[in-house]
Amino acid sequence: MNPINLVQVTDTHLFGQTSGKLSKINTLDTLNKVLESIQCNEDQLDCLIATGDIAQDASSKAYEHFMLSVEKITVPFRWIPGNHDNVRLMQRISHGTNYCDKTFTIGNWMIILLDTSVKHEVFGSLSEMELEFLETTLDLIEQDGDISNVLICLHHNPVKVQHGWSEEIGLRNRSDFFDVVEKFPAVRCAIFGHLHQEIDIEYKGIRLLCSPSTCTQFVPNAQNFELESSNPGYRRIVLQKDGGIDTEVIRLVEI
Repeated sequence: MNPINLVQVTDTHLFGQTSGKLSKINTLDTLNKVLESIQCNEDQLDCLIATGDIAQDASSKAYEHFMLSVEKITVPFRWIPGNHDNVRLMQRISHGTNYCDKTFTIGNWMIILLDTSVKHEVFGSLSEMELEFLETTLDLIEQDGDISNVLICLHHNPVKVQHGWSEEIGLRNRSDFFDVVEKFPAVRCAIFGHLHQEIDIEYKGIRLLCSPSTCTQFVPNAQNFELESSNPGYRRIVLQKDGGIDTEVIRLVEI
């Protein structure tokens, strides 16, 4: 089996207006520059995964801008909602596509995409239905000899990775999440967004990866909300047949 080539983009924060800015940054412009970098630097991509906060204003136009931009580089993609998103609108706009599919398989890897969004809240949570879906899917994988490895995608950070203002905005029922995934050794990694920074840690035997935003970046471990000057970027993820994961964050040289 050839390695599986993925890229993660996250926290694009698009507006219905193409001139929309977040902290003085035109978010559509920086997304398009990140996508141009992906097109130039990544060969034979299997999928682009967008891990939430696609829109800042949860408008249909914002989602249409995202779809049009990604479709220009002709890469298959999937998306999941973040706390700024409108889940039903994402589903309606992508009707007839596989953009909202909750699982897909490449080689001996299954990728599972979860919805951690909670309406009108910044923090995240996995509903009972979502947790049941996760456990049922992992149960089926365990019985399937063709699937050896699992990558999970979610928006909110499933562990507390820093102190300060952002400590309480992650996944609230993180213990429920790990109660499920710890039972299944095929789970190798979870990728997430939300924190607008690069993170690569291991927790309970599972690798946890966060990508920078395609627009603004947060200062790690700041007591109060603060932006830093690092450039936007994306995460390259290469999945190996034996469960190994090679990954690197690629940032724009200039914006």
